[in-house]
Amino acid sequence: MFNLFKKKKKIFPMKEEEILFFKNVINILPKKYLYLYSQINDNFLLGFEKYSLNYKDSYVIIYNAKLEKVYLNIKLPKFFILKSIKSLEY
Repeated sequence: MFNLFKKKKKIFPMKEEEILFFKNVINILPKKYLYLYSQINDNFLLGFEKYSLNYKDSYVIIYNAKLEKVYLNIKLPKFFILKSIKSLEY
């Protein structure tokens, strides 16, 4: 009723390995997405959390909405999903 027992979502901070992962993903995307590279920084990306619909290994990136207009590319959609990205661990 009042969400007294609702479990709070855990927001994970961005670590250097996540930053590097996203930069590497952007490097293999088509060139029209290279503008995303400048968004991979501590001021804009605040962290990530598990996707609320509980899809296995799905996460949502939390960003600084105050800086959204700085990084917006009006030629491309505001929202898109990258999926089926695998991280190789050595």
